[in-house]
Amino acid sequence: VFWPAWEWTRNPEARWLFGSHSLSLCTRDSRHCRQIIESGWYQKLWGAKFKITSDQNTKTLFENDKKGFRLCRSVGASAIGQGGDFIVADDPHDPEEVQSEVQRQAVLDWWSGVMSGSVVDPDKSAHVLIMHRVHHQDLAGHLIEQGGYELLCLPTEYIPERKCSTSIGFSDPREERGTLLFEKRFKRDYIDSQKISLGSYKYAGQHQQNPSPQEGGLAKRHWWRFWHWPGEPQTP
Repeated sequence: VFWPAWEWTRNPEARWLFGSHSLSLCTRDSRHCRQIIESGWYQKLWGAKFKITSDQNTKTLFENDKKGFRLCRSVGASAIGQGGDFIVADDPHDPEEVQSEVQRQAVLDWWSGVMSGSVVDPDKSAHVLIMHRVHHQDLAGHLIEQGGYELLCLPTEYIPERKCSTSIGFSDPREERGTLLFEKRFKRDYIDSQKISLGSYKYAGQHQQNPSPQEGGLAKRHWWRFWHWPGEPQTP
């Protein structure tokens, strides 16, 4: 929401391509970004930098008079003909479909085959993925394994051995194990309730950013069998 509005105060010709598993989610953020840009506060400070054009000003695509634009698409939609300086995927997986290998692979193919190549200048473009983990083979896991990306990982409950720092100087300020990421908003009672409602598998991924295979880590699910003593009634 804020990033394009901030970047345009310095670089209004920047072009943005956003993608999400849900077009409504992507459209919502695009609308909020445009509302900030059109606000009196923003216009008072940076209105002289650029103007939103009237001939291309929709919820999913708006442009400015410096040739910058913000375009949003759902996963799977084509971006052919549109080149961006910032290529951003925001929650590309539908949590309800991510267990399907077909659906999961479709997201990976969309990123590598559509979004990644939709750049203006490969030497200057930025590729950004924003998500919480939903599967050990999701897009984040794929890109971490592939390499070439910088990882910023902020689990809900702090894990010292996974402390994260970045090249721009940010470092997770927490020091004690289990310290919550944003306790003013998400208090301990709420986090504890999430552990119950989500279950250990989903909580490990969505909150701790450390999804484990559903088939098991050391003990694989397919190793387990049901055995019956001779003559014992068998239940379906």
